[in-house]
Amino acid sequence: MALVNCTECNKEVSDKAQSCPNCGNPMATGEIQSDVVSPPSIKENQKACPYCGNPVFKDATKCNNCTGDLPFCPKCNETVAVNEKNKFVGVARGGTQKVWHCKNCGKKLHGPDCFIATAAYGSTLASEIDHLRYWRDHVLRRIILGELFIEVYYLMSPSIARIISGSNFLRLVTRLVLYIPLQIIKTLNKTPQ
Repeated sequence: MALVNCTECNKEVSDKAQSCPNCGNPMATGEIQSDVVSPPSIKENQKACPYCGNPVFKDATKCNNCTGDLPFCPKCNETVAVNEKNKFVGVARGGTQKVWHCKNCGKKLHGPDCFIATAAYGSTLASEIDHLRYWRDHVLRRIILGELFIEVYYLMSPSIARIISGSNFLRLVTRLVLYIPLQIIKTLNKTPQ
């Protein structure tokens, strides 16, 4: 196995990978390998790597062959390939952060969170948080006042979220306060990705 640079993102990838695990770009092998007769057999406790097709254990987080990251998607209930993007999250949070979405279902698996809503609902996987993220990314980020709100929110919300997460009463109050805005956002969002 040799490492080659992806033509799209210029990151190192196994020469055996069918696509880049970082950006999904198809990898051109340039030659047909005649010594490859059939794909490797996959055992009961394994699955095929979504990038290169080689067997990986079902709970693996990285493919040993193509070195692709395989995070776990709770919606698909398996390790999956991801679409990775760098997302601007504001100067207060360091500029950009990596965001991973499941290639199968689109569920966000890693990246910046809605601190207060996460504290109120107790999990980053709550559907309410998906709606708030969608609203932040597709509405607020497109207007100057929305960007300003996000900057202030990222500055203040971590300390507020710590207080909320420590009290069941404050978690309930926060969910009640978010209820009507969430109903409006859900109606306007239709179907968040």
